[in-house]
Amino acid sequence: MGQDECEQLPETDDRTLLKRYFEGLSYREIAEALDCRPGTVASRLSRGIARLRDGLVRKGVLELSLESTGGGEAMSDTLKGNRAFAARLRDAWFVFHSENNVCGLGHISARLESNGAVSVHKRLDLPLESDFTGPPESAETRLWFETDLVLTDAENFRWRTFRSAEGATPKAAAMAAERGMTYDEEVVFRPTKAGGLSAKAKRGEPTLTGKGKGDGPIVPDAAVELSPLATS
Repeated sequence: MGQDECEQLPETDDRTLLKRYFEGLSYREIAEALDCRPGTVASRLSRGIARLRDGLVRKGVLELSLESTGGGEAMSDTLKGNRAFAARLRDAWFVFHSENNVCGLGHISARLESNGAVSVHKRLDLPLESDFTGPPESAETRLWFETDLVLTDAENFRWRTFRSAEGATPKAAAMAAERGMTYDEEVVFRPTKAGGLSAKAKRGEPTLTGKGKGDGPIVPDAAVELSPLATS
């Protein structure tokens, strides 16, 4: 097992793994030693092994097998596409340039999960001063935008969860408030069985649900710009 991955586990999971695989104790013996039920031992072992596997796959130490996805040969093309997509966007940067000459620097990262899906994270830091010349993330008057996307099939852009968030530094928030604007939101989208999507904001607004048309699920607007990257 990787030492870094073990250190990142919760102490209860770490101790359970050590007693099972290094001390060779049975489930019942571990339960007695840690003062818990055998069922709890099984849950901790399953959770700990999954987290270790995810960490080793992301580092490239462990190859993701087709069997681990549960899809067999039918998943091979999808898995290959997902692996290639994650490799292309493992560490990508982009520049955003607005009409009023404000420039921002963005970063995209992607990783292949142990279940074969691809997790994508994107962040853009946007200084509001047109004459700002330093790193965008260091600007005192700055907006930021984040998106997190889980793709089950990158080539066809089939997604499972999409999160969109935005924020502002205190100075940027005050400037926006003077114009009646706010930048403090987070929305999580999920596809529905009907081919549409549901969206729920962090502040507790009612969930919005839309119906899809065509063969695929609706893709949130903020994710559209990532779609061409799946096949480029």
